[in-house]
Amino acid sequence: MKSLLSALLLALVCTTSTLAADKTPDPKATKPKPYILTLCLVSDEKVDKGDPTFIYKGREIKVCCEGCVKDFQKDPEKYLKLIEAAEKKLAEDKAKLPK
Repeated sequence: MKSLLSALLLALVCTTSTLAADKTPDPKATKPKPYILTLCLVSDEKVDKGDPTFIYKGREIKVCCEGCVKDFQKDPEKYLKLIEAAEKKLAEDKAKLPK
């Protein structure tokens, strides 16, 4: 019984230290693309500094609440298309500005 508990404890310690090591930021990693919108992708509510922010496929995503995080996770590609469309429109608008 003691050897079983020791083995479980050792496995737990190894797993915990491995997980902690995985969270160490990689200095070589590229920065995520910044979120350019001022509104939540899901609800169209204003997003503020304290609102949920996370990285998905190399992009920063901001939403207004945890409920919108769950909605985003149900169909993330739908919301990525909205960001891409906004980025395209922004680039088109910038191209129209006088130089």
